[in-house]
Amino acid sequence: MTALPRPTCRICETALPPPFLDLSAQPLANGLCATREAALTAPRYPLAVTRCPGCEAVQLTHDVDAGTMFDAYPYRTGASAFFRDH
Repeated sequence: MTALPRPTCRICETALPPPFLDLSAQPLANGLCATREAALTAPRYPLAVTRCPGCEAVQLTHDVDAGTMFDAYPYRTGASAFFRDH
């Protein structure tokens, strides 16, 4: 899966300018790998941030499919006693 560029603001649909911060391609958050080799070959996606000139919302410049991001997401609220009690 590749990340798709986001040409317009998620909130007001104004055209987005180039990013003000570009951290290049990064692995997904919490996508921890068991070995160094796996980490070096893990899929990477653009991680850049822009600010909408219309509504001033700060947002990522690319969209990654939700299934790609969350199918193997290790965080589960039901596994946390704090969240269960809450």
